[in-house]
Order: sequence, then C-alpha cells, then structure tokens
Amino acid sequence: MGVGKIILTTTDGSPFILSDALFVSGIKKNLLLVSALAKVVLVVKFVDDRCTVHDLSNGDVIIASGILCRGLYKLIDYERSINDSACAIQDSQAISDAKIWHARFGHLNFASLLRLQKSEMVSSLPKLEAPRKHVCEGCILGKMHRSSFPKDGSVRATQKLQLVHSDVCGPMQTHSLGNYLYFVTFIDDFSRHAWVYPLKAKSEVFLCFKQFLALAENLSSCKMGTLRSDRGGGVYAF
Repeated sequence: MGVGKIILTTTDGSPFILSDALFVSGIKKNLLLVSALAKVVLVVKFVDDRCTVHDLSNGDVIIASGILCRGLYKLIDYERSINDSACAIQDSQAISDAKIWHARFGHLNFASLLRLQKSEMVSSLPKLEAPRKHVCEGCILGKMHRSSFPKDGSVRATQKLQLVHSDVCGPMQTHSLGNYLYFVTFIDDFSRHAWVYPLKAKSEVFLCFKQFLALAENLSSCKMGTLRSDRGGGVYAF
C-alpha cells in the first residue's frame, strides 16, 4: 500500500534507517531482507541455524542476531540479543570445531566425538557442540551402496564361446621356471572352462589369443562371439 523509510533500533540503542520499505496491510510479521541491510553497509553472517548482523563501520559490532525458525531467521528480542550474540559466536566456533574434528577422527559420529571430550580421552580437545543439521559429503560417499548384480541368467552365455572373459596378470616379482613374468587367461562363460598361457612379455598376448581361438573353435565346433577384458595396456586392440 505504500513505500517509504523506517527507523530501526539496534541492540545498543543506536538507530539506522532503511529506505524503500514496503507497507503491506494485514501482514502479521515484519520481513527484513538481507539486501536491504547491505544497502546500509551492514553484513549478515549465517552459521548453521544462527545469523548475526554486523556493523563493520564501528569495528565489526554485532547489532542483532537471529535463529532459524521454519525456513526464516527470526531476530531475537533486543533485550536479550547482546548476550545471545556472544553465545552465538561461541556456539558457532564450537560447532565449526566439531565439524573439523569429525573429519580428523575419520568421520566419527558426533555423539562419540562429544563423549571423547566429556571423558577427557583426548588432550587439548577444544569445546565441541554437535550441529543440528550437518551434511558431510565424505560420510555420504562412504555409506553409498550400489545395486546388486542381477540374479537371473539374462547376461550369461547360452552356448560355448558366445562370451569369453580374458585378463592378463603380471609382472610377477619372481620369474617362473620357464623365465615367464606374465600369464593370460581365457575363460568360457558358458562352460567355465579356462585356458592359461604363460608370457614373457605383454606383447605375446595377441599370439596366444590366436592360438587359443584356433584351439577352442576346433574343439567346440563353435565360432568365437565376444571377448571381454579390461583392455589393460591396449593388448586386445585388434
């Protein structure tokens, strides 16, 4: 219904003016935008469920503080805000330290972390306070699980040599009796029959594959379908 200027009083009693204030008839709560505070050279800091309003022109003085309530930060009564602001700073530091020590102790849960402090099991551990809501990316990634492999036979081969699994192992720390350092395996997915060829170098993989292919197709009277490997070293790029 109107736009104008209003005068607000800080915790120490000094006034400051907000321009372009909107008058809305019937509204039950006064809403204060952070952008409106920025226009009068005030800084708002948010830490977890608390916020503080700072006047940097007077040496970073806290002039108001608030607490998160149903998605909005509610400013605390001015009579209590001076003491509450000091407590908020201490609580914010304790919460920040708790997050740091949570990571240092291998992402230990906050209940156990506070027990370490209360029982004085760790020397020089600062005052800690568990945050109400804390999303730790490391904990999320560490607790993630992947879907189980399918239990049906839809991905399995239905005949010999339709799918062959292969892998190269090595180099070994000790040479074999034939002076081999590597070996390559070929496993038929249908019959689970395995062929193992010793190698002196990875460059011999292709030659062994041709020998295996001729032997397997001759014995099974089936043609080679798919060869599956991890493509290590590019030895299967043929």
